[in-house]
Amino acid sequence: RSDCKPVWSRRKGDTGEWTWHPSMLSAASTLGLQSGNISRCVQGVVHSARGFEFCAAKQQEEAHLPGEEWRDIDMVALQQDRAARRG
Repeated sequence: RSDCKPVWSRRKGDTGEWTWHPSMLSAASTLGLQSGNISRCVQGVVHSARGFEFCAAKQQEEAHLPGEEWRDIDMVALQQDRAARRG
């Protein structure tokens, strides 16, 4: 279903960051639009809906929170730290 697909949105013509929405239905509710209009934007049928542009987002992107930063982990150091804490 299209309302379960995550999307990115931003004001048309804006060069700033995109806003992630977990679904087209969520984006429609947040922005006061109909999800069908968002779907048509994502499909490329229209370029914008009431001043917003949209593009499809990958499903795994929903696991990331705003401001979240992912870093590499040194697993050996982590295991050594855990062993030292256990005593």
